[in-house]
Amino acid sequence: MIYLGQNLPVSDLSTINDIYDPDFVFSVITTSPTKNEVIAYAKELQKQFEEKGVLLSGHQVLSQKEKLPSGVTVLDTIQDLVQFVDEHSQMPFDVDNVNRISKTA
Repeated sequence: MIYLGQNLPVSDLSTINDIYDPDFVFSVITTSPTKNEVIAYAKELQKQFEEKGVLLSGHQVLSQKEKLPSGVTVLDTIQDLVQFVDEHSQMPFDVDNVNRISKTA
């Protein structure tokens, strides 16, 4: 997993794709892009990562998920994210381990 920060331009994602060749791209959209721009953003992500998985979450996504393009996976809750990671990783996600790490950091 690579954290790319806030407000990364979609155009920069192609460079990330070329360098790291991720299996999935995951974006949490809370304020930007706006609700009116989320569909276009999702379509652009799907276009750039058509052979990868596109995962979206956040308030702007959850308020209109039925309108999102097919092929985009919406994660409603943190439990959905944990389940997704468990199902798609070689090592199960250990929430207790994450809690221990975050408490010592």
